[in-house]
Formats: sequence, structure tokens, C-alpha cells
Amino acid sequence: LLVDKLGRRGVLIVGFGARAEHAAAATGCDFWLDASQPGLVAGAPAASLLAVAHLWTFTGEFVAACLRRGQMPTIWQSIELPGSVARNVRYLPLRTHADLRAEPVLAGQLARAYLDSLQRCLRSFRQNQWEHLEVAGRLMSTVRHNGGTAYACPLGGHLRPNLLSLPGVAPGMLELSRSATPADLAHLLRSGDLLYIQGYTEPPIDLLDTATAVGAFALLSLARADGEAPDVESADVVLDAQWRLGDAAVPLPGYDVRLLPVSGFMAGAIYWALVLAGGP
Repeated sequence: LLVDKLGRRGVLIVGFGARAEHAAAATGCDFWLDASQPGLVAGAPAASLLAVAHLWTFTGEFVAACLRRGQMPTIWQSIELPGSVARNVRYLPLRTHADLRAEPVLAGQLARAYLDSLQRCLRSFRQNQWEHLEVAGRLMSTVRHNGGTAYACPLGGHLRPNLLSLPGVAPGMLELSRSATPADLAHLLRSGDLLYIQGYTEPPIDLLDTATAVGAFALLSLARADGEAPDVESADVVLDAQWRLGDAAVPLPGYDVRLLPVSGFMAGAIYWALVLAGGP
């Protein structure tokens, strides 16, 4: 196992996930943030989403701990934001900043701020997107009932493949490569199929148009790029994924960019909400 090789080299290893599913890896870690919770079966989507939340809360607390020791780790900025590429190139070789001094924060402050952001996104989705989700679920159910195939293409928002296929849980949709082209879709999709695209902030019009041209349903989950809810005519249903341009949700006083993106968690939550809305 990789953890064994790293351990022999003296690397401090922090692991994330449900211990029951990763027992061997967990044994080799110095610290393990267990995503197992009472009432969650092995492989449950909620357990994997909890691991994503653990990962980012840990990242925030790692940054905070470094700050309290006089160092500020370099943080990547979303490449969707103007000027981010030049900024990231400047800091890419560095582990810590010599030019920026963020203010130290108390233990738990950044973690709580991040979890609060996740809760706001989930509440907003529940309040404002549920009718759209129900429509999408009915389309999913229709496709399954008629013998069609539902495909998922995770283009953006850090929707990890391990969230699409979990041990002991039916995936709901077949995963497509994020590099899929219109030609790939034209060859694969059939009338009555369904294509779900998890986008970032810009709608992939060419892929959506290809799906609708062959008679497939097209569903899109997308974040807001300009403060307005996404509206894409070539998709049958558009879900507002709730994060905003730049993705990172937590400001750090004295630092030039926000920390801790919500897109990975929300993309996974929306995917499984859609699968479950489509029924067994």
C-alpha cells in the first residue's frame, strides 16, 4: 500500500473516509478522520460526502495552525478568476508566503466558517431548486422505465469519480470522461437516453446541443458566474449548484484570496440527490 511506503519514509499521513471501507489504509495512517456515522451503511453517499467535508475543514485548520506559528501556506486561486493564472504561477514554487501576512485565527474558526457555508448552500438548494430536482428525477425515472441509459459527465466542480461509484451502491448513471467531445456523444447517445452534466460556471453548449439533437434528455448543474441563476435553453433542466465564481467560500483577513471550495461537496450532493430522485 502507498501508506506503508510513505510511512517507511517518515511521512506524516492523515487519512479521510469511512474506516470500515478502508481498514488497511486507516491502519497505516498517523491520523484518520473517520466518516463513519451511526445509521450510515458502508459505501453510503453521505459517508463519502462527509469525507470531502472533513478534507476541506482539515485544510482550513492546517492553514490556521500554520498562521499561529508565523507561516502562511500558499493557496491556489480558481483559474476562472481574472489574474489567477499569473498569481498561481508566481506562488507555485513556494510552500509559504514571504510577501503576505494573514492575521492568525483561533482553532476551529475556519472549519466552522466552511461548514456554515456548506449548510447555506444546502439550505438554498433545498429551498430554491427542489422543484427543478423533482422534474429531473421524473425524467430519470422515465428513461429507466423505457430502457434508456443515463450518463453523467463531471466537467467541473471537482465531482470526483469515487463519488459516482461507491461500494455496494448502484451508481445510477454511467460515468463519461470529462474530456468527452460532441463526436463522442453523437456516437454514444441514443434517443431516449439522458445526459447529466456537472458543469462549473460556463454551460457546455456544444455537448448539450449534441444530446438534444439525437433525442436524449439533457440535464445540467451549474454555478452562477455573474450573480444570476443559470438559464440554458438547450438543457431540459438546469440546477443551480449554489457556489459562485471563484468557488472558495471562506475569507481570511489579510490574505488576497478566499479559501476552501464548496463545489466538490455540492456537486456530489446534487448528483446523489438526482439519482435518488429518479427512484430505484
